[in-house]
Amino acid sequence: MILKRTLSRIAFKSAIALVATLSCLTQVQAQEDKLIVINSYIDDLFTYNKAMGSFTILDKGNVVLDKQTGYSNRKVGLFASRGYVPADSSSPYKVASISKTMTATMVMQLIEANKLSLNTKLNDFFPEISNAEHISIRDLLQHRSGLVNFIDEPDFLSYYTKPQTQAQMMARLAALPSNFPPGSQYEYSNANYLLLGYIIEKVTGKSFDEVLRAQITQPLNLTRTQYCLDLKACDIHIASFYYWNNAWVAVTPHWSPTITGAAASIMSTTLDVSRFIRALFQGELLPKEAVQMMTKEYFGIYSPEYSQLERYGHDGLLEGYRSSMLYFPKQDVAVVISINGLHETYDDIVRNIVSLYFDEKVELPDYDRPNMTMNEGQLKAFTGTYKALDGKKVVEVFIDDGALKAQMVGQPSFTFIPMTENEFENKAFGIILTFSPVKNEQGKTNNVKAKSGNHTETYYRLRSSK
Repeated sequence: MILKRTLSRIAFKSAIALVATLSCLTQVQAQEDKLIVINSYIDDLFTYNKAMGSFTILDKGNVVLDKQTGYSNRKVGLFASRGYVPADSSSPYKVASISKTMTATMVMQLIEANKLSLNTKLNDFFPEISNAEHISIRDLLQHRSGLVNFIDEPDFLSYYTKPQTQAQMMARLAALPSNFPPGSQYEYSNANYLLLGYIIEKVTGKSFDEVLRAQITQPLNLTRTQYCLDLKACDIHIASFYYWNNAWVAVTPHWSPTITGAAASIMSTTLDVSRFIRALFQGELLPKEAVQMMTKEYFGIYSPEYSQLERYGHDGLLEGYRSSMLYFPKQDVAVVISINGLHETYDDIVRNIVSLYFDEKVELPDYDRPNMTMNEGQLKAFTGTYKALDGKKVVEVFIDDGALKAQMVGQPSFTFIPMTENEFENKAFGIILTFSPVKNEQGKTNNVKAKSGNHTETYYRLRSSK
């Protein structure tokens, strides 16, 4: 009897172990399956000239995806053949405003060390700035200072490619008025974090780069994260691209890193950034209470709208670079994307990858779908003169040699091939026209949306073609 009970217990435990093993294998297989889909989607983005860049997913500290597509630069040199330098896992990207999260972390570290306070006034460092006596460190962190975003000023284009000293940038900031009383409202301004970078240097007596290395990159062994104000001197050769006339073209000119400083001039890999954001939330850089304050008060962190799950992070946009850093605390998952060549709606790319990983409903685009055919009678419904909402741009849509064409005043015409009953594409230049399915009494469409890369503009019909 005892033997039977013992055997029964052994059989029961074996069954439980078998079920657990099968369950684990099922989860592993499901993980592998969705990563196959994500990899395929990322490959399609590059194959069909929609986007290229770097993509990393860190799950509970484990690297489950670290993938790069496309190019990091154009080939240069006297004897270099025309072509591109392929991107790899060591290729740095300009992460732009993701820099703000690292800067905010460094400020909070100074506060934890009692070297600074959230209530410290800007007047203690830069009294020449408008309202400096009323602007606190908290206001700068929250974009509630009232300081003008200097990159929106008319004179910005006259100097943004040229190296600037701190004195030159401070003179520009000091000459700008305040938009509103400090603390009274929110308005995003790169001036806030440029100043925070200068304050970090004043408080520590060290360069921003030295503090970044000592407080973040060295403790976390982030070997590919760098703050450099002279890319040539640092031997950094990278580029972003736009798609034009069936080719990826390098974006020029480049912003000088001295312009945006601590606000947007850090370069990194997606793997390094994913390790940074996870370490921050795991309490490796700050006490968790300080991190909670950062998330609640939006100190260099907010909740980008790519998912319904609880998430924190930051986006970046500079030149032709787009970046997203996301951390999902309940799942302990970091998703980081850096794009340096975009010919698609950026938000859709991030949302699709996040949705695929978390098994959320998503409908991926079919870039390989066959084109439709339409006769001239069908195409005529789309012809006419269209005007942009800004009232400045006018586009003529007409039929020529059996094909639908669009031409802006003073520009060459483009041929568009039907994709659906109301969508037309020019693949060479990556322009998609989506005509409103709603027709007027004459059977003509009323408006059209022109999409190129991440930019969409609406045009309304002025008159029909004869």
